[in-house]
Amino acid sequence: MEATAIVFANEFIRRAKNDPIITLTPMKLQKLLYYFYGYCRVECGRKPFNEDFQAWQFGPVLLSVYYEFQAFRTNNITKYATDAMGDVYFIDPSDKNSREVLAVLDEVWDKYQNYGAIQLSEMTHQPNTPWSKAVRNGASTLSDDDIVSFFTEELNGKR
Repeated sequence: MEATAIVFANEFIRRAKNDPIITLTPMKLQKLLYYFYGYCRVECGRKPFNEDFQAWQFGPVLLSVYYEFQAFRTNNITKYATDAMGDVYFIDPSDKNSREVLAVLDEVWDKYQNYGAIQLSEMTHQPNTPWSKAVRNGASTLSDDDIVSFFTEELNGKR
């Protein structure tokens, strides 16, 4: 199965379920996926999934994830995403490429799990972030080039 944003969302949900102190709302999940995507683009040199981030009021949003979890609104997500047959999918850790991507997901989780949704949203709104550039330019989606450039600087300590 091709890795989708939904599969990676399930990976974050799994980690949150293993830590009862952590709250994972739909907004927080969106921002974690954004950071994961940016880190993965730089550290792995590839896209973990093929979906563009939309420039919404509260920051970057993946439509597939939004529609899957919108019913939770501002509450903690309590279920995994499933397909039409009710099956839940995760990343296969036995695959070499998957291990590399899961290591990045763990890195993002470790760094950002204790941030709240609003904090993460505010971080995406800082000047010269991909979201702020998209909004300033009237674009509906974030530029992948801007994401790569931003996270290259972020990960090299230049931000």
